[in-house]
Amino acid sequence: MVRLFWIPIFLIFFSWLGVASAAERVLLAIPGEQVAGRMAGPKITALRETVKKKGRAQVIVGLRVPFAPERKLKSSDAQLQRAEIASATARLRARFDGAIRRDPQAFRSFDRIPFAVLDVTPEELARLETDGDVISISENQTLRPTLAKSSPFIRADKAWQSGYTGFGQTIAIIDTGVDKNHPFLAGKVVSEACYTASRVCPGGVTASTAPGSGMPCKGEGCEHGTHVAGIAAGLGTGFSGVAPRANIIAIQTFGPSKDGLVSTDMDVLSGLIRVDELSGKFSIAAVNMSLGGGLYPAACDSTKPYFAAAISILSSAGIASVVASGNDGVPNAIASPACMSGAVSVGSVSDDDWGLCSKGYPPLTADQVTCYSNSVSFLSLLAPGSKINSSVPGNDYEILQGTSMAAPQVAGAWAVLRQKAPGASVEQVLAALRDTGKTVTDYRNGVKTPRIDVKAALDAIAQPSDTYALNYSKAGLGSGVVAFATDKSAGSCVVGCSKRFAPSTVVTLTATADAGTTFNGWSGACSGTGVCTVNMTAARSVSANFFTGPSRKLTYTRRGSGEGVLGISGMGSEQTCPGDCVSKHDDKTKATLTATASYGSRFDGWSDACGKTMSSVCQLKMDKARSVSATFTKLPEVSISYSLAGKKTGTVTITNMATGAITVCDETCKPKFAEGTTVKLTASPEQGATFGKWSGGGCNGKMTSTCSFEIRANATMTASFN
Repeated sequence: MVRLFWIPIFLIFFSWLGVASAAERVLLAIPGEQVAGRMAGPKITALRETVKKKGRAQVIVGLRVPFAPERKLKSSDAQLQRAEIASATARLRARFDGAIRRDPQAFRSFDRIPFAVLDVTPEELARLETDGDVISISENQTLRPTLAKSSPFIRADKAWQSGYTGFGQTIAIIDTGVDKNHPFLAGKVVSEACYTASRVCPGGVTASTAPGSGMPCKGEGCEHGTHVAGIAAGLGTGFSGVAPRANIIAIQTFGPSKDGLVSTDMDVLSGLIRVDELSGKFSIAAVNMSLGGGLYPAACDSTKPYFAAAISILSSAGIASVVASGNDGVPNAIASPACMSGAVSVGSVSDDDWGLCSKGYPPLTADQVTCYSNSVSFLSLLAPGSKINSSVPGNDYEILQGTSMAAPQVAGAWAVLRQKAPGASVEQVLAALRDTGKTVTDYRNGVKTPRIDVKAALDAIAQPSDTYALNYSKAGLGSGVVAFATDKSAGSCVVGCSKRFAPSTVVTLTATADAGTTFNGWSGACSGTGVCTVNMTAARSVSANFFTGPSRKLTYTRRGSGEGVLGISGMGSEQTCPGDCVSKHDDKTKATLTATASYGSRFDGWSDACGKTMSSVCQLKMDKARSVSATFTKLPEVSISYSLAGKKTGTVTITNMATGAITVCDETCKPKFAEGTTVKLTASPEQGATFGKWSGGGCNGKMTSTCSFEIRANATMTASFN
């Protein structure tokens, strides 16, 4: 089935009211919104009417605190900014304690940007308008969401042959959730979060970072995020996403409403801030947002300052914000947030077919801007978006199209290039993709935009020699300080940070535990419990484990002839183990172990501390050192021997539903599969012929052109065409 994502894109996104210099912090006020100490203008007038009509509404409040991205500030200035944000937030909480107690889950605030969200009545809104700590008020608006051939088309496969697959890089997907159990995405989701005013996060709350938080929402359209994630980083045996060795951060921001699937400004903003929080733990190349709204013929940076703050923070960390241009088919405007000058906007081209919207348009050829893709003179990039095969929940695959499918190809390309050049800035990667891309002229408006060529951009981008990032994150329930020292500088971190150093700089790291806490060792680039030295010949990540009591060691061993991945989550450790590994956990906390068999293998149960259960999930109380084993068994290989019958001819496509691999058979073929694989056969008669019936195998006697069955033994099959 081919579905065109004509998704209304209602997200009003990143704005930036000037770029702060390294020493400059600016107020993020909306021009013309405050007059003589009171809110003024059409926006606040409309908001008053909305709150009056509804009785209550959620609003995003801008606080009177000068702001700049922390990475552009001195350490002391960054600490001062956080303190000022915390103080202004505390005053707001005290003055609007009644509103917060009425709906505690509706209140959100941040430690690194001066904004908060409140659920207010008309009277409370009037008080906000004259509050001395408040400089902007905006409605928390609702939002809606907007590979078989495409990876070779943009020459991603040639980049893989050069050894660059996105390994070590992570792509954040802010969308409808990602099915981490899908074989195409197995072991890839390294962190999860959920932010939604619909209160469908695990436990019925509005925000969660617990395991499972990033799984798909429920309902129509919720397959979107899994499809997008597969395009960016899926790994299969027959085809793969653009960065098949990259990892994924899954952030689910959508929930049901009477108007369908929706998110809000604050939900997506929370997701962006979460990405920044994780930037010290993972090497994040890009955040993908296949969502948006409105139509803008020019850059739209002066709309919402809270998104402006978020995109500037991510950009300062070298993280690209990749956004779909929208599916309205407009040749002179694109949606928001793609229209933001700091975003990487992506439109769609055909690879060899437009899919559902070719009637009445020029002859179909590769590299035409698709009829549904929004375009504008300042569009950043183009990528294939038509008939893209990728993962959907339920271990299935589906062909979808839209600019939503084009954007994650760019996000995947970003991860491939950042593997080669980990210190490259957003501007440097974008320049490599634009300068080497194939120029495509939009037949509707004459605008020329580069269509990405991953291999050409990879060859062009230099490995920057200026600095490398050293990313630090804290693990465990305890607390402490990690000091960084070189022969020229010194600094420290409490929770997490990213510091940059010149190539070959030797950095000394010293961990000091707080009172009542024990430092229990390093992980990542450092090991052991003493002082650690790191030679910055590349980007590095390190974690310090601070425990509140004695730590408990968990030793994992993979057994059997097959392959599989173990996911470990719990206080003190969150990691993915493709083979044997050791993790440490706070005393008496719970560790959750999840075993996922790779394609061609099956999980055959636990042993040791997990007992002999066959459930794929095991939970252990870490009150002592424990050892656990998971057994994976290689499945036997079976085949389908296919041949053609009848007076007419046609082709048969055999799809491996576990991997998405496709075999196209003319008269004969003999593809092989792991035992128990579900296969789908699709018969396509030649012109003037009709399909007759199947013979043999699990489709024997069926007269429908499509048939699926689970193959348990070698099968001999024919298809008859009349």
